[in-house]
Amino acid sequence: LPAAEIHRLIRARIQCKRAGDYKKADRIKEELEQSGVFIDDKVKAWRVNKDAVKFGHAYAQIGGPIDKTICDLPETEIHSLIRARIQCRSVRDYQKSDSILEDLMQSSVFVDDKVKAWRADGKSALTKQIRRMSYCQTIEEAIEAILEKEKVSPRDLSAFWTVVPKLLKYHQSGNEQPQVPQLNSIFNKTMDNIKIFGPRDLVQTGLAFAKIIKTLGGSRRRHARGSHHEFLLDVLQGRKDIIFQFIANTSMPLLSKFDARLLSNLAYAHALVEYVPKFDDGSTLFHHLAEKSIPLLGKFEPQELSNMIWAFAKAEVLHPSLFKKLADHIVALDNLETFNEQDISNMVWAFAK
Repeated sequence: LPAAEIHRLIRARIQCKRAGDYKKADRIKEELEQSGVFIDDKVKAWRVNKDAVKFGHAYAQIGGPIDKTICDLPETEIHSLIRARIQCRSVRDYQKSDSILEDLMQSSVFVDDKVKAWRADGKSALTKQIRRMSYCQTIEEAIEAILEKEKVSPRDLSAFWTVVPKLLKYHQSGNEQPQVPQLNSIFNKTMDNIKIFGPRDLVQTGLAFAKIIKTLGGSRRRHARGSHHEFLLDVLQGRKDIIFQFIANTSMPLLSKFDARLLSNLAYAHALVEYVPKFDDGSTLFHHLAEKSIPLLGKFEPQELSNMIWAFAKAEVLHPSLFKKLADHIVALDNLETFNEQDISNMVWAFAK
């Protein structure tokens, strides 16, 4: 904001406070803070926070660096969600604001409104109060964590399935018994409620199912009779087409709400299990994803671009327009160093195929 506009807003805020309109005064203060301008009423001064100008919000990162083993959000997405939450609060949309805060917390990002700070290093005091799926070391612990909840939400179910692929490598110790009936109950509850899942929970659950099938199906190790591994392989692999067609059908009315990351992950999940959902009009899920993705290519992160094009090649779905647009987009980028070796390898393979 130019200095003249800052002074105008400060004068307007003072007038609102004199008139007793404190709600409007607070809204003006929030508007200034969103622009990186902070007011100290005690000393009657204002200052500009350069980081706030850069990121579009006044919340500073504290603690250590982002722990990527528990936080699945890139830093750009964290800043985007914090900005969106601030905007919701400014228009008194507290329900949506709380939903965004829950999204952040489910990704191990903890926000402190009192000091206007956030952290994702896994060392927040809140982690001691909230038993989170990302801290479970075995499937038994994850099952216990979700069963101890009085009310299980779609976000809880999504979080549970998201950690299961990682936990499959941990086998039961001699003192632990497989909790297959409890796991079956969680699976049934998920399938009964998945039709009301929001976009993120729906895609995360589908991606988790795909990773479980890929992990267990590709393992040379023989799974013990009556184990979690045997149950999950039977129930997911055995009903793969039905499950992933249902996920595709449920996704279609929600596609307008999908961002780049969700579009990429949905394509990637179906490619992992090598299933291409078809609809009554003859179209496929992949063609709808392509048409939705092309206008959003500028918002895709490098890994998302790589996963999207890899998914089409893996599923053997031809879409020349998507491939050309994506190639043109990559060539036009100023800096390709943001792509890691795996991203580049996947894209080269996809274009060569």
